[in-house]
Amino acid sequence: MDLEDITYSREATIAAIVDYYKFLIRLYLHEAHSLGKSDEVLTLLTHLPYITDETVEISPGSTAPNWADLVAGIAPGDVDRVETLRMLKDLFVKLDWIPISHFGVRDGTDNDWDHESGMMDALKGIYRQHGWPDPEAYRKKECLEAVLKLMTEEYPDSACWREP
Repeated sequence: MDLEDITYSREATIAAIVDYYKFLIRLYLHEAHSLGKSDEVLTLLTHLPYITDETVEISPGSTAPNWADLVAGIAPGDVDRVETLRMLKDLFVKLDWIPISHFGVRDGTDNDWDHESGMMDALKGIYRQHGWPDPEAYRKKECLEAVLKLMTEEYPDSACWREP
């Protein structure tokens, strides 16, 4: 099948985005960052979840996307945008991106800051000790409590905790 033969799939787009946000909630987002639906948007957007807190990072340095702008940029045959979501999940699965709170994410491959020496390896260890990446074994609550303890005790200048 040629790229020209692939057309926009509303259902596939909705499923990909819903799956990605459910994945983020299972990994680190607090349930208070619930997925809501808007009543007055384009037909597609009424089916897409959104994170109501615009300060929540969903990747290092990136907040929740403006779906109206993103969807407007998807043309028929442009499957790259939808596939970019499965790639983003993989970065979390491999701990290339690491949640450091219920709303903050750091690049797990960035170890250049002196005051953060060893932080990424310690965080990766905590996630793995709590069952990550196995969704059946992962203990989110205990994991994030251990992350909070590490960040506040060992890396207070890098901690970014607040109530959800």
